Amino acid sequence: MTHYEWMGDRAVSIHGLDARQRRRLMFAPRSDSIWDVVSGPEDLVIYLRDPLVKDETISTFIEHALRAVSPAEAQEEQEPRCHSFGVRYGGADTDLEDVARAQGLSAKQVIALHAICLYRVQATGFTPGFAYLGYVHEALRMDRKAVPNTVVAPGAVAVAHHYTGIYPRESAGGWWILGYLDATDTARLWTLRSSQPGLLQVGETVQFYPK
Repeated sequence: MTHYEWMGDRAVSIHGLDARQRRRLMFAPRSDSIWDVVSGPEDLVIYLRDPLVKDETISTFIEHALRAVSPAEAQEEQEPRCHSFGVRYGGADTDLEDVARAQGLSAKQVIALHAICLYRVQATGFTPGFAYLGYVHEALRMDRKAVPNTVVAPGAVAVAHHYTGIYPRESAGGWWILGYLDATDTARLWTLRSSQPGLLQVGETVQFYPK
């Protein structure tokens, strides 16, 4: 069930939405009172231009954005893109063997379980171009590392909790690295000069396959 709560007097957090609904709210027409709409992994925040906008304004925006569409409108609505990435799984610079050992699996089983899922972009953040992709198979769900890596190379494909993701640039990170994209695919994740710099957007899907 969808519900919301105020965060101060200029923001409202919306709960109970799936990724497709959050995507629709992000791209829905906005009144002058709504400044921005930002999706998180589990919720969505509406930022307001003026303090204490009436609750009816928020409710109306949500209802209009999430209203049931007619068959004709559904056909016209653009289906979110599906992205496919080849992954070089394993190697000395990954945590594949550690994940397999911790979960009582073989490395081949870890690869198969990671590649079999179709992931949906639940949120973006942490660093430009990074997308939280959900949800990984239950057998691959691990807590973040107790001691994060100080350097994670660009293109690293990693898992933590019930998410997987791709590091678009060098950074620190505490997720478990299973493999890497090639340089060409990594470069596509964030293109600063593009009108839409981030390749992966909320609601879109991602499929991985072993290379």
